Amino acid sequence: MQSYSLEKWHEETARIDRLTDGLGMPIDKGIRNLVVALKCHGFETRQSCEGHSDRALPYPWVSITNNMIGDKKADNLMLEFLSEYRDTKQYKVLDRDAEVKIDREDQKTFRIMSRGGEFLTQLPREILTLDKCTEILKRYQKEMNRFAAFLEVKYLEKVVEAQARGKT
Repeated sequence: MQSYSLEKWHEETARIDRLTDGLGMPIDKGIRNLVVALKCHGFETRQSCEGHSDRALPYPWVSITNNMIGDKKADNLMLEFLSEYRDTKQYKVLDRDAEVKIDREDQKTFRIMSRGGEFLTQLPREILTLDKCTEILKRYQKEMNRFAAFLEVKYLEKVVEAQARGKT
């Protein structure tokens, strides 16, 4: 059973702040809060990137193992979170291209990413200038950070529920 506590949130945040990749680089600051929220909700993240307009992929993404979280597959739980996120008035997606979506990598992993991200990678640099790519990336990052904030609120609601059950 999934446990919810502020201590878990702080421990996960501290653990993620100590993580580095094979090159010794920490998790990108622009995706860190999302990775913390995902980990606290039970998702097993594999890789992540905040996106870069001058190299790598020009959109933020997180690769997730499709394991069981409680009685649900991770991708099904993510679809529920995304559906609730889209239905919540304060988080209404205003930019369809930046909308967070699931991209199934294979049976064992999936990626959450910006809807328009893959299209950007196919555009030649004559069309997608560095300035235009930077402008689009900022929109994508803003939407991904809004989704991270939504997941953090969801987690904190579960913390309050767990505390209330413990006090009754």
